[in-house]
Amino acid sequence: MKYEAREMPKTADISRAGLSRLSLAKACAGVVILFIALFLLTGYVGEKLGEHLPDSLERLLSQQADFMVSERPEADDLQRLQGVFTKITEGEDLREIGYRLTLVDLGAPNAFAMPGGIIAVTPELLEMVETEIGLAFVIAHEIGHHEHRHVTKGMGHSLLLALVFSWFSEGAAGAILSQAQDLASRRYSRQAEREADDFAIQLILRKYGTLTGAGEFFQKIAEISGESEFSAYFSTHPQSRERLKRIEGK
Repeated sequence: MKYEAREMPKTADISRAGLSRLSLAKACAGVVILFIALFLLTGYVGEKLGEHLPDSLERLLSQQADFMVSERPEADDLQRLQGVFTKITEGEDLREIGYRLTLVDLGAPNAFAMPGGIIAVTPELLEMVETEIGLAFVIAHEIGHHEHRHVTKGMGHSLLLALVFSWFSEGAAGAILSQAQDLASRRYSRQAEREADDFAIQLILRKYGTLTGAGEFFQKIAEISGESEFSAYFSTHPQSRERLKRIEGK
């Protein structure tokens, strides 16, 4: 049988096939939207879990925070804190989580809320805030965090986000998602701070009838800090000057 060379029939060249720019853009947009939706849903679920955490379980969590409590608190400092706390909470309908005031040695003026009704204040803050109403606003602010369940909601928000996005921890995408998670957590924190400030404003007005001097702590922090407008987007707290305006504007 005589061999005759024949030209191969033309076939489709799939090696050069690809997505059009429009299709590629749509695919990328779809992935971005999916991640944003997952991000928002995860944060929302985490907040809801923290919001419905039983008070009894939150009190158990407070035992894990006792390692931060000062072993030898000054009696006068605690008496000052307790006196102001009693005055501003008398007759108020607060959560039954066993509110407890304590001193924490951090080497800087600060106050914060911890699980189970703990309100921690540093000695440096007590030295900085001289007036009763100034200290009352600081304590009222931390009470606001507890009353709005920011502590447990924040824990649920951060932990669930960290758990979900740990699946995407590799490569550039993981780094981008990690930064997005951090920025989202900071934004959530700023919102919580504003909500606690509003709670404190209303509580102080009920108890003192004025807000004059209530922003003493923020005023002094603003004087010694170098806050910029740009840094506000990367901070866990609103700027001190913004918080002063909220107080003075009421």
